[in-house]
Amino acid sequence: MTCGFVCGALHSWSFAVHNRQRKVSVCKSQTTTFLSGSKQVHLRANIFQKTSTPKGERGSLVMIISNGSRFPEDVTFTTLQDGQVKEMKASEIFNGKKVVIFGVPGAFTPSCSDKHLPGFAENLEKFKEKGIDTVVCLAANDPYVMNAWAKQKGVEGKILMLSDGNGAVLEELGLSVNTGNFGGKRARRFSAYVENGVVKNLNLESGTAFTEVSAAERVLSQLE
Repeated sequence: MTCGFVCGALHSWSFAVHNRQRKVSVCKSQTTTFLSGSKQVHLRANIFQKTSTPKGERGSLVMIISNGSRFPEDVTFTTLQDGQVKEMKASEIFNGKKVVIFGVPGAFTPSCSDKHLPGFAENLEKFKEKGIDTVVCLAANDPYVMNAWAKQKGVEGKILMLSDGNGAVLEELGLSVNTGNFGGKRARRFSAYVENGVVKNLNLESGTAFTEVSAAERVLSQLE
């Protein structure tokens, strides 16, 4: 009886190990197959693994904004209007409109102030000629800082300055980067054309550095 019990236990253990090894093997095979395509697919897979598993501060799973996806209507940003802080839902900003939006790591920072924001300011008329209703600048700064920055750069009332103060929305959209002690959670540098709430063209930088990838000229060329 003892032998039968032990033999049965050993058999069950061996079967479980075999199944576990088989599952691991299948997972490895699927991963290899998925990542064996182009470099672009490989990079997207890595981004998905890093940003879709954790939960954002509002408790929902992180989603990756990409071409063809709809900008979530219920997320809320803040802006300063007539000296008062106003909340704006994404639906108010994007629905029924053609919008160009760009994200910057921080107001008043060198690349953002000297290159990224000025590029969009200089091309406002061209965007208007292309049928763009609103040009939006988004950053993880408070609305007072964003407004002061707009005044300094001469774009107050011309570019809609949106604030995601704690970076929670940016994180949930897969558009945030952690700068650590420098500034915590910030916007990953990007630009995009959004039509009636749907992302048509997303230009995402690899980090916070500014290149032609997210420049105003790049967005204009995509509107041709």
